[in-house]
Amino acid sequence: MNEKQKKILKIVAFLIIGMLLFPPFHTVWKGSEIPEGYSFIFYPPRGGAIVDKEMLLIQLLVVSAVGGIAFIIRHDETQTK
Repeated sequence: MNEKQKKILKIVAFLIIGMLLFPPFHTVWKGSEIPEGYSFIFYPPRGGAIVDKEMLLIQLLVVSAVGGIAFIIRHDETQTK
């Protein structure tokens, strides 16, 4: 693993930790979902707001995929030199 790959892993880990600490929240009211924004996990925006698990999962998958692609690209660059 080269230095660029280590940097990519650190950035991805930092982003994932940030997303887990400050997840998206939403409220379900009369069958509709109302986005409440992002907030610290232990201090939701309102009393009835819950973590939007689907949105959080999508965000985690996108960051992991982009980070994985960047990691692989950086690995290939070192082998071609």
